Amino acid sequence: MPLYKITVNGAERSVEAVPDMPLLWVLRDLLGLTGSKYGCGIGACGVCTVLLDGDQEQSCQVPISTVGKKKVTTIEGFRRTARTRCRRLGSSTTCPNVAIARRGRSWRRRRC
Repeated sequence: MPLYKITVNGAERSVEAVPDMPLLWVLRDLLGLTGSKYGCGIGACGVCTVLLDGDQEQSCQVPISTVGKKKVTTIEGFRRTARTRCRRLGSSTTCPNVAIARRGRSWRRRRC
């Protein structure tokens, strides 16, 4: 199996996987990031959504071999970024208007 180096939530990670393995399974099974869920398996429900270089993609439809040097942001990394931004701006630990990420819905970014 080939070795892939991918950047996930700002950290470079190395994974050994078959080329056609979906990014969702790499994230969940090989890297232990379980925030992205398995839903329909055909990219229609949106529960497996991640950001690839800032663009929304359904990770169940993206083979690991196509990720390349793109930066992957999962819900875990997105939440961490939002909390950090709120704390830097002096907001409370909850900042509901920064991001909305719910099952089956698109991610929306807003400024505090």
